[in-house]
Amino acid sequence: RESEDLLDRTGRLAGIGGWEFDVATQTPRWTAQACRIHDLPPTHQPGVEEALRFYAPDARLIVEQALRQAMVSGTPFDLELPVVTATGRRIWTRTVCEPDVQDGHVVRLAGTFKDVTERRLTEQAAQASQRRLQNVIEAENAGTWEWHLQSGTCMVNARWAEMLGFALEDVIPVTPDFFLSLVHPDDRHVPQQAIDRHVAGETPHIDAEFRMRHRDGHWVWMHYRGLALEWTDAGQPQLVAGTNHDVTERRDALEQLCEANLQA
Repeated sequence: RESEDLLDRTGRLAGIGGWEFDVATQTPRWTAQACRIHDLPPTHQPGVEEALRFYAPDARLIVEQALRQAMVSGTPFDLELPVVTATGRRIWTRTVCEPDVQDGHVVRLAGTFKDVTERRLTEQAAQASQRRLQNVIEAENAGTWEWHLQSGTCMVNARWAEMLGFALEDVIPVTPDFFLSLVHPDDRHVPQQAIDRHVAGETPHIDAEFRMRHRDGHWVWMHYRGLALEWTDAGQPQLVAGTNHDVTERRDALEQLCEANLQA
């Protein structure tokens, strides 16, 4: 009894429920925490059909196939599937199974349940946010860049390369030497200065305009904006990322306006 109480307390603290299935008798057994995860009374012992009904229809097909393979060939499984609990709550559970094989035959399945809904929702929110960000980037026709300071490489998107007349596969990963080779000699201090000022806390973000050489030889004015997103334990930046736009037309128009004012 004491060992069962300890197992129950451990399962409750860890949020992990245990289960087993006797292959000969076709009888499942759940721990109290497994029942709690499914909104059942802690002492309830569901039958096979009741246990399977908790899975959404598509998920049930997956778990039934995994159980068959576990019983026939001793194949373990680790699945994350949607579940509808006894009270109607929709959750995600991680179901793990380890077959017990004796004399070449599977005699028992043992495993765990864990409610992973919070993590799944967090991942889904992050994915949705990433999709929204990608939609904004595409709508703005922006280039994107991620500079990994430890390795010295910079990952860019296709639009970044396109603005300079390259195909993406021609430039990735962008090395510091390659990047600087594209920057106008008179402007090569500008991007590093903008990064240094941001890292030093002098500016809330990286903001710089400088010329870069197009593949066909002409100069393109670029506006770069970004942030230091990741830092080392020592307080040094290790990931800097942002967007860039071709602002050549604006810069040319500004130059023409200045010349017109001088001639007036």
